Amino acid sequence: MTESASREILRYIAMSAEPGTPVVVELDELKSAAGEEIDAADVKELAMNGCIALKYSDGKSFCVALTEKGLDLSARTPEETAPARGKLADVSPKKIFLTGFLGGVSGGIAVLAIILALFYLITNID
Repeated sequence: MTESASREILRYIAMSAEPGTPVVVELDELKSAAGEEIDAADVKELAMNGCIALKYSDGKSFCVALTEKGLDLSARTPEETAPARGKLADVSPKKIFLTGFLGGVSGGIAVLAIILALFYLITNID
């Protein structure tokens, strides 16, 4: 089942009842809402993903309740569900390496300065 079919099924259930309120739907109704061929396993997959609470199923009829996750997904557009490109994807690996290297060197210099200061204090205690 495609993501758009899942979204359409969730929208159909959201229009049929309030979130959390169980509603009985037939498999044929869900097929027409999805716009593609689906079966009982697809409905159970929505339940396993936490989008709906499946109260009863005989393969043709389902008693389902829309969860908060399902309500959120049914309201989103496809652009909102697409994975966002991270900020690091725009940075070259050379810059990432250089930043890490310079951070390591500066950290090492700072630790060396602290050790030398402590050594000086310890050896000059009279």
